Amino acid sequence: MMLPNSQLLHFLFSGFYLLFLIERGYFQARAMRISGEATNIKANKRKLIIVVSLFLLAQLWVFGSFIFIVKPTLMAWTHLPLPTWAQWSGMSLSLAGMALEFYTQLTLGRNYSSTVHISNEHTLNTNGPYQYLRHPMYTALITVGIGLGLISASWYFLLPFILTAIVIIFRIPREEAALIDKFGDEYINYVKKTGRFLPRKKSHNPG
Repeated sequence: MMLPNSQLLHFLFSGFYLLFLIERGYFQARAMRISGEATNIKANKRKLIIVVSLFLLAQLWVFGSFIFIVKPTLMAWTHLPLPTWAQWSGMSLSLAGMALEFYTQLTLGRNYSSTVHISNEHTLNTNGPYQYLRHPMYTALITVGIGLGLISASWYFLLPFILTAIVIIFRIPREEAALIDKFGDEYINYVKKTGRFLPRKKSHNPG
């Protein structure tokens, strides 16, 4: 039986995690509908197979997540021996990350895309968090992932976000190259004023 403090942390984790899944699902579906990505994927068999395979793999992970929420003792093998203060700090990180993500989604509006997709209607957004960060969405996702991993004291919830961070590292050069191709010197000058994941220090080198 979990101690009262552990029960509270588990309850908070469950709430944050479910809210995160709902919020991400909504904005991802909305982006694919607006950008036409869903239609393009259906028309390309190779892309469709990849997307469906990744979706099914993700559902397996989500299934394990719900087991953790409903019956955490069954996932005890994923436990990380973290102090209680580290778990509570995870709650602060999750809150901050989710707030940044929501703020970024509102700032992007119809410009948000779940893939490296830049349409003719795209504009260079330098408002909101984009005044300081070039990739606030990635900062938010990684922050939420670390936060959820700490709250749950389980590597099971850290692992997908570690994999996500690796994907982001490989995706950013393509994304920034596409933005330079679209906006040219405007984006190059923007790079000089902002950091990738954190606000840049005052220096002459790009972040």
